[in-house]
Amino acid sequence: MILLLLLLSVSSYDGIIPETTISAIVIGRTGCSACVKMEPIVKELQNEQYNIYYTKDNDIRKRYNIYAVPTTIILEEGEEINRIEGFLSRDKLIKLLGKK
Repeated sequence: MILLLLLLSVSSYDGIIPETTISAIVIGRTGCSACVKMEPIVKELQNEQYNIYYTKDNDIRKRYNIYAVPTTIILEEGEEINRIEGFLSRDKLIKLLGKK
């Protein structure tokens, strides 16, 4: 399934994050230059069927206590296993998510 969800809201978040695989949420905000650079990378990886999502939703930022953006949260079976602050390259994101 190709998922083209780019902007996640808290109402759609709870039902969309797979709980049986490794997935990632990239949390950004408007006006963040590193976030702007990561958006097309996330979209590209989504097109390649990686479980990765991008959001600027304030409620999701609050849920995960995000103070620096971009922050990438790696989830396994729906539980946070890693958190990285700052820009991540395409290659680094693939390494964190596992190769397809």
